[in-house]
Amino acid sequence: MIHTAQPERLVAAMEQFDLDGAVACFSPQARLYFCGMLVATGRPVIRRLLLPWFADLEDFRHRTIALWSAGGVSVVEADVRYRSAGRCPVSIPVTSVLRWNSGQIEECRVNTWRELFPR
Repeated sequence: MIHTAQPERLVAAMEQFDLDGAVACFSPQARLYFCGMLVATGRPVIRRLLLPWFADLEDFRHRTIALWSAGGVSVVEADVRYRSAGRCPVSIPVTSVLRWNSGQIEECRVNTWRELFPR
């Protein structure tokens, strides 16, 4: 059975600049990976990590190219376009692997061009 509600809920929160809504999609002990590196563990740490990005965000659009979901795993291939304050829009391909438990993200792996983001 294919379930799309959970990934769509996360995307909707991000497109509405709803940090609390996005963070609520994660379980209390969730792990967030970016380009293969563990960057945050736990909902409070994920919130602190996302807060500056959300605060600087002026526009965010997510166009799903493909979504595969079975059991507790979703794989989302998307074109993402965002604009930070005072900057030109950036369009990037993104593939995310989301592992779910009881409707919340246990593990999120976001893969895109690492060069676009400061270390």
